[in-house]
Amino acid sequence: MSYQSVFDDTQALAEDPPRGSLLAVSIEGVSRVLFCATATVAGLGIVREVIIARIGEHTAVKDLRHIALNSEHCLGAWYQSTLMLVAAAILGVIAHLSKRHGHRFVWHWRLLALVFAYLAADELLAIHELVNAPLEAALHTEGVLYFAWVIPAAVLVGLFALAYLPFLVRLPKSTAIGMIAAGAIFVGGALGLEVVGGWLLSRSGGEETFAYMVAYLAEEVLEMIGVCVFIMVLLRHFVATWPDARAEMD
Repeated sequence: MSYQSVFDDTQALAEDPPRGSLLAVSIEGVSRVLFCATATVAGLGIVREVIIARIGEHTAVKDLRHIALNSEHCLGAWYQSTLMLVAAAILGVIAHLSKRHGHRFVWHWRLLALVFAYLAADELLAIHELVNAPLEAALHTEGVLYFAWVIPAAVLVGLFALAYLPFLVRLPKSTAIGMIAAGAIFVGGALGLEVVGGWLLSRSGGEETFAYMVAYLAEEVLEMIGVCVFIMVLLRHFVATWPDARAEMD
């Protein structure tokens, strides 16, 4: 092979690189953006807590609630909701392409898309809180069950995991492991640390303690990281399954 032919081939690749490689580069870029944005949102929430702890809420900057992580209608809630909507959109595209190619488990992808769309709405509207008061009144929960909504949530998560086992077993190994890891991070934050926070509140009776602050900050950060990891797993699965995705969607 002549040096000229090698040069020509290299130049051709530079001018028209394979679609798969472009998508791979794009995924790495998305990964950096996601985790930088997550670090920024989490960092602002932590800084807010430090400022409030040092100088209190009755100052010119008020309580900086717009960058708080432990309340609705703030930066953290909007960011998490956006992440979940992105995940729902990717899942919808995967479901569409799976149906077009006659793949199995189309409805599993669709149901996951619906679940993430619901989670996005719940993050902003706190729908799960609606069951808290009735359950607490009926069951007189305290301690680790201080937030009573974790009871039906844990049951639903368990049933959902069992129902999705056949789906996970038939996915590529890297995708299945990634989904399980993302789910463990997210559920560990959303349910695991909610239980810890409930136990701390039950003991102390207030949200101002340092231990509770650490628990709910860790909860929110783990939720964001879990969804980011899930999005990256979905994108890598997407590229591996449909390397010519742009042509597929035309």
